[in-house]
Amino acid sequence: GPALAIGAAALSDIEWRAAASEARAADAARLDRMIVRGGGRVVGGTSLFRTADFPDGPDLYRQLAAAGIAVRRFAERPERLRFGLPGDKTGWCRLSRVLK
Repeated sequence: GPALAIGAAALSDIEWRAAASEARAADAARLDRMIVRGGGRVVGGTSLFRTADFPDGPDLYRQLAAAGIAVRRFAERPERLRFGLPGDKTGWCRLSRVLK
């Protein structure tokens, strides 16, 4: 349907792909800085998500949930959390407040 047509058009646009890739890399670097400032250590990820260890992972997970921020936790590694990139300025600000 329409979504496939839009996606195909976007992916065939080399300039758009380059700009989107550059923007997501900048977002990932921004998220890395926020994680480190919040006491975490980035242990992996892609340009769309970051995985980090926090000394207080379970408590931080609860704080994030209370703020309406969904992250993935790992049952076998309670210190580990996976963050997706926030979708807008409000999301970035909310995440920043919790990580401070």
